Amino acid sequence: MSIHLLTRRLARERILPFVHAAFFFLLLMLPLQKKFKIFKGLSSSWTASFNFPEAFQKNIYFYATDLSLFALLLLFFSTLNWRAFFSNSSKYLTLLFFTALLSLTLSSTCVLHYVKLGHVFLLLLFFCALESGALFKRIGEWFPKICLVILAISIFECIVGILQYALQSKLGLGFLGETNNNCWVPFFNSSLSFFGGVSHDMMRRASGTFPHPNVFGGFMVLAIACSYFLFTWVKTRLGKILLRVALALQILTLCLTFSRAALIAWFLMTLCWCIFSQRMKLPWRAFAFSIGACLLACILIFYPALKARGGVVGYNKIVKDSDRERVQFQKIAMRMISEKPLLGVGFNQYVVRMQEFSPTPLKGDQFFPVHNIYLLVGAEMGILGLLLFLIFIGSIILRALKNALNPATASLLSLLVGLLFIGGCDFYLLGSQHGKLIFFTVLGLLSLLTRESKLTVGLISTMERKDVAR
Repeated sequence: MSIHLLTRRLARERILPFVHAAFFFLLLMLPLQKKFKIFKGLSSSWTASFNFPEAFQKNIYFYATDLSLFALLLLFFSTLNWRAFFSNSSKYLTLLFFTALLSLTLSSTCVLHYVKLGHVFLLLLFFCALESGALFKRIGEWFPKICLVILAISIFECIVGILQYALQSKLGLGFLGETNNNCWVPFFNSSLSFFGGVSHDMMRRASGTFPHPNVFGGFMVLAIACSYFLFTWVKTRLGKILLRVALALQILTLCLTFSRAALIAWFLMTLCWCIFSQRMKLPWRAFAFSIGACLLACILIFYPALKARGGVVGYNKIVKDSDRERVQFQKIAMRMISEKPLLGVGFNQYVVRMQEFSPTPLKGDQFFPVHNIYLLVGAEMGILGLLLFLIFIGSIILRALKNALNPATASLLSLLVGLLFIGGCDFYLLGSQHGKLIFFTVLGLLSLLTRESKLTVGLISTMERKDVAR
C-alpha cells in the first residue's frame, strides 16, 4: 500500500466518529426545521429584473439540516474518492445534475436558480458519500441505530401531532418549525371522532413540526418502515411490546394527517413487507393482523372526520376540487414536455413558466409545482432528465432485487415503493427540504446496504472455493 493511500485511510479513520455524529444530528434535526431567510437583499436584486409569479419562492432559505449537511460534507470531503461520482448509481445522478445545469444555462440567467441548483449539488455529494461507504464502513451494524433514532423522533412527533388534532390548534412550537398554515381544511361535520367535536367549520390536520400534513404523513411512513425492521431486530418480549405501542401511535398519527397519498403508500409498503417477509421465511401473519386491527380501530374511532375530509372514506367536493387542480397542473407539465421535449423549460422554472403553457389564466394561489415528481422532472429537464432520473432509481431497485433479501434491505425496498407512489401524487420529495433528505437518504442507504451485502456474499463464496480447493 502506498504512503498516500495509507495516509488517506488513517485520516478517514480519525474523522469517522465526527462523520457519524454529524449524520445522526442530521437525522435528529430532520423534522425540526425552522427556515430562515438569508441574503434577502441579494435574492431581491437577483429577481428584480424578472417577472416571477407572486407565489414563486424568491428567497434563499437556510435550515438547521443545512448546517449539519455542510459539516458532514466538509468532514469527509478530503477523503472522498472522486471516482464515486461516476460509479454505481451515482453516475446517473451526476449526469442528471449536469442535465439540470444545461437546461438552466439554455433557459435563464437568473442567479437564484443557480443557487438552488447548488443545493442539489449538496444532495448529490450526500448521496455519493452514502453509496460509496464514505460515511459508514459497515452499514449493517449501524442501520439498527439509525432506525432507533428515527423511532425516537417519531414518538415525539406523534405526541405533537395528536395534541394538535385534539386541541385543534398549534402548540407554540414555531421555533422547531411548527406552522399553522396549510393545515386547515373545510369541515362540515362537527365530530372529530366519536368522542368529541368542534364548533367551527374548519378542521386542523396533524402536521407535527413539518411544513404540511402531507410531508408529516411521508415522515410517518418512514418511521413505520423503521419499526417494521426493528420488529425483526429486537429479541426481548418487552422490546416487542414497546414496539407495538410505538407502531400503534405511528399509525394513529398517520391517520390524523388525513394524507391520502401517505395512507395508500403505507398500505403498499406493508403489502411489500409481508411479501418479502414470506420470502425471507419470517413470521408475518400475526404481525399483519396486529397492524390491521390497529387500522380498523382508527377508522372506527375517527370515521366521522375521515368521511367529512374525504379521499380515504368517500369522495366529496373538497377532494374533487383538489384533484381537479392537480389534473390541471399535470396537463401543464405534459404540454411543457411536448413543446420542450429534450431539456424542458429549465431547472426550477415550472412555476415561473406555467402560465404560458396553461390554456386558461391561473389565479394567484394556483402557482404551485405539479404534484408529481416524474412530470416535474420531465417538465423542467425534459425527457433526457426524466430518463436519467428513472434509470437512477431503477438501478438501485434492480440491484436490491438481484441480491439476497435481508430485513434491512426489505424494509428500505418496501419503503421506497411507498415513496415512489407518494412521488406520483405530490412534489415534496423533490420540492421541500424534508422530502429531499428523506428520499435521498433512503436511496443512499438502500444502495449501500445492497453493495455491502453483495461484497459480503462474494467474500464468503471466495472463502468457500478456497476451502474446497484445499
